[in-house]
Amino acid sequence: LQHLEQDTPQVSASLTPFNFDGYDAHLHLDRNLYRPGETVHAHWIVRTRLTEAAANVPLLFRLENPKGRLIQSTPVTLSEIGTGGLDIVTERSHLTGKYTAELRVPGESAPIGTAVFNLEEFVPNRMKAAVALDSALITPEKPAAITITAENLYGGAAVGRTAEALVILRPGKYEPEQWPGYTFTNDTALEPMLEKLGQKKTDEAGSASFEFTYTARETVTMPLEASVRGMVFELGGREVRARAQAVVFPAPVALGLALASAPGEVSGLDVSVAAIQADQSPAALEKVFVTLDRESWTYNVRRMEGGNQPWYIRSYAPVQTVEVPLENGRGATRFTVGESWCRYRIRVHSPETPMFATSSFFSRWDRIELKAPSSPSLIQLSVNNELHNPGDTCELHIQSPYDGVAFVAAQNDRFRKAWTVPVVNGEAMLSFTVTRDHFPNCWLEVTVVRKSEKDPVQAHPFSSFAMAQIRVNDVSNRLTVALPNLPEEVRPAQRVEFTVETLDHRGNPVEAEVTLAAVDEGIHTILDYANPDPFSWFQRARLPQFNYAHYYDKIAYDFTPANVGGDAIEKRLGGAPQVGENWIKPVALWSGALRTDENGRAVAAFDVPEFNGQLRLVAVAATAGAT
Repeated sequence: LQHLEQDTPQVSASLTPFNFDGYDAHLHLDRNLYRPGETVHAHWIVRTRLTEAAANVPLLFRLENPKGRLIQSTPVTLSEIGTGGLDIVTERSHLTGKYTAELRVPGESAPIGTAVFNLEEFVPNRMKAAVALDSALITPEKPAAITITAENLYGGAAVGRTAEALVILRPGKYEPEQWPGYTFTNDTALEPMLEKLGQKKTDEAGSASFEFTYTARETVTMPLEASVRGMVFELGGREVRARAQAVVFPAPVALGLALASAPGEVSGLDVSVAAIQADQSPAALEKVFVTLDRESWTYNVRRMEGGNQPWYIRSYAPVQTVEVPLENGRGATRFTVGESWCRYRIRVHSPETPMFATSSFFSRWDRIELKAPSSPSLIQLSVNNELHNPGDTCELHIQSPYDGVAFVAAQNDRFRKAWTVPVVNGEAMLSFTVTRDHFPNCWLEVTVVRKSEKDPVQAHPFSSFAMAQIRVNDVSNRLTVALPNLPEEVRPAQRVEFTVETLDHRGNPVEAEVTLAAVDEGIHTILDYANPDPFSWFQRARLPQFNYAHYYDKIAYDFTPANVGGDAIEKRLGGAPQVGENWIKPVALWSGALRTDENGRAVAAFDVPEFNGQLRLVAVAATAGAT
């Protein structure tokens, strides 16, 4: 047997492996940015067997500095509900940079949970920014007005600040209300495009105005998404960011299509086409062309000394093109495809516009299947729901270019069950009941072994492998945390009390441990602090410890690099701002661990210092089995 490395695109190497009897920790901090000399408030919730409290377990807390050196190691013991916490006092002499806090089982080399924070000399943001566009739809050669507004967090407009704007263009969707069900995009790959709009000063209202004019490009054949990014710079040079979205209609006329199975015909496909203008009105086109393309894959194998190296390429071959007359921007036609397993693409196009639309579908021996996701894998897998609850029926649809037998294994922390399903006419269906054993996710590992044919029409491998994931939700693990009667405004230099309320998944009051942090929003916005979410953390997908081996080499890879998204471009434009020494004292208040009573309530009291700005209140709660 030849052992094969994992090549399944559905599985990310960043997923946490299943470790049912081990420990899993969720660490959260009151913020992610501190000055040297400040105290870091850390708190954690530890579970075993996915959702059970790791009660009274001794662990080791470790802290590493930006150079990866261990600077603190402290034994800690969990509470009876698997929680704990520690206040970390930093020193003025500590290095600036990124610190990693982690929990470990004594004697183990891998952490069971981590949290990261930065130690820097910083000034809390004193502004917030917003971006507004005069229209949600941008058309060629017509300037779009962009307004960036900056407001001081302590009130009033931020006047005389430098503002900068840029636009990132990438493939998008156009979904006009007057044309429901139509697709106006296509499957062409397009790299993101960046356009910088320069800098201006904010006026007395704290606003700066920019114009963006889209210039038509022949390489653009689909509607675009315009991600508008606005930046306003504080006096020290640090930026505060905001974003807005718009749709670019890159040509005078866009073509769209909608597919439907032809009534009464097993292999018939009805195609509705549309030609519209940016205002959703019908375009004055007399006709369009509609092409039926057949998808095919070409596979080659290079024999290497260490094994065989596969290579593939996808292509489309035109099967039929018809001319469709338009009336009031609409037209229709019908295609009849053979009763055989094949993937097709419908393409509507015209020499009058560079924009065209595509939509794919599968032809089955007994029907047309319109939802046809593309994948380089020979085996196509799909499940009926993205998220299942225990008791639901999961339906796994297996699609194969050849008939044979599908061997299906269900696995998460262990093998749960195995099935053998015949593949007939290129497809198979497996149904089973989802149970709590499948929580939080379960991988369905499918190997399809083809029939042996003396003179095969297409050279297919003897077997192909693919995986699909089912996600399982368990609401009994969720707590609802609320802050009732929260005042909209409090005065500085006084003691303020906040009530925290905890409810179980049925909405009943429950006793729980809770922490409350009240931190200057100007601190959180610097490094985009994300509110803790232990419920989602413990329900995250895990990686199965699977291995597979067989006699046959892998046959499908995806060598196409992922497109650089707009967020990646934005991150390349600048990192964390540089800041220096300052006298402004950050406001970050921490309650420590509190316990709600039988009514599900607790009170946290804070001495609010002299401060003008906004505080973000973040409450995290836990019981022995819920977060």
